[in-house]
Amino acid sequence: MEILLEISCKKYRYDFTNPFLVELDKFSICHINDHRHVFNKAWAEWLEQEPIACMIIKEKELLLMVGYSGDIMEKMYHHARYSLKKKLAKEKKKELILNSKVEEKEKVSVDRKRELIKCIEGHIKDLLYDSTSSGVVVPSPSDAFADFKKDCSQHFMDINNEYLKKSYKNKYYLFIRN
Repeated sequence: MEILLEISCKKYRYDFTNPFLVELDKFSICHINDHRHVFNKAWAEWLEQEPIACMIIKEKELLLMVGYSGDIMEKMYHHARYSLKKKLAKEKKKELILNSKVEEKEKVSVDRKRELIKCIEGHIKDLLYDSTSSGVVVPSPSDAFADFKKDCSQHFMDINNEYLKKSYKNKYYLFIRN
């Protein structure tokens, strides 16, 4: 007999739907280098276009339904104005890193990454099992990472802290989502 435990946890990522993101990214690409005033004027005009206005209403309803409590229009504006620029800057930075020579000691081997992922997955499984069996609220990703770092940081001292943090939080999010 299987016992299914339903984990009620707080959601930490509120994503837009793919069709809306496509439209938002199209707008962002067109206005990526615009001055703030020009961008804001184009943004106001874009919001009033008929298919976009309908999509925005649907996105607002979906985000409210899943529990988003922030300003949805501000979230959309921030994504359109800044996220794409950051994404392109990261890609440019990655390209520069790939083109430059990286010292051997800064590279993390594939085996080491696998070991890290297994350790992260084990920690998250234990954490989620402990919190559901004891009736305690599931910790936030940052609290869970702090616990992981306290337990396992000595073993992974050779790995960049930012890489550790991103790997852990992404795995945590995937476990909670699935």
